[in-house]
Amino acid sequence: MASVRHKLARANALMVQAYDALVAFQATSPCRINVRREPATNVPIYFVSELEPVPPAIPLLIGDALHNFRSTLDHLAYQLVLVGLGTKKPQAHVYFPIARDLATYQAESPRKTRGMSVAAKDAIDALEPYGGGKGAHFWGLHELENTDKHRLILPTVAGLHSINVGEEILERFKAQSPDFFAKAPEEFFREAFNLELIPAGERYPLNVGDEVYRGDPSVPSVKLSVKYGFVFGASVLAGQPIPGTIKALAREVERVVTLLEAFVT
Repeated sequence: MASVRHKLARANALMVQAYDALVAFQATSPCRINVRREPATNVPIYFVSELEPVPPAIPLLIGDALHNFRSTLDHLAYQLVLVGLGTKKPQAHVYFPIARDLATYQAESPRKTRGMSVAAKDAIDALEPYGGGKGAHFWGLHELENTDKHRLILPTVAGLHSINVGEEILERFKAQSPDFFAKAPEEFFREAFNLELIPAGERYPLNVGDEVYRGDPSVPSVKLSVKYGFVFGASVLAGQPIPGTIKALAREVERVVTLLEAFVT
């Protein structure tokens, strides 16, 4: 089991590096919002004015982390086969079975787990590591790792989370009741008028020129607080936030290793 735990430790270390790199990049404000007025209506249109590309090192780190998580499962499967056969002789074509759907899993799993004990196979089957099963997230891991390994670097694109329009609402009320708002510190009202709007539907990827909000034409343009993050692009996990998804996959791989190492030791 040493190789399994080493692989898992390496995957977790790469995950932390990828997360730290994303946080550092986001701190540079790579997505900037500006405002223009619609000539006919004077409506303020808030739009993406600048969007810095994600540095290549970040998707490379993400891909390496995902590869090591997937490899951890394959190392685990290999150990289960050696124990099941009662041998230390090298074995070929051993994989932790993950498939697109149940039918594919049932067709491919016996070949990939040949030599494992019945108990170990049953434990893996109970995980349902295929699309549509309880372990569908493993199919997501498998697909992302294959994408990075065979076709292209994992696309990481900005996704819009929310827009805080409290500043605009505050300006509207200040214009309507200036005497009332003059009686208390402005910081008090800024805290009270803290309203985040979450856009309906998918808002990724963000591109330069995309509108994110249409404001009130009767109030001055304000600086909106826009929250965005980085999500997976085209894949079975498209639109899922990268940090949270990788952490969830890490927890699941750790859980499976802990569960199945009982059949090895």
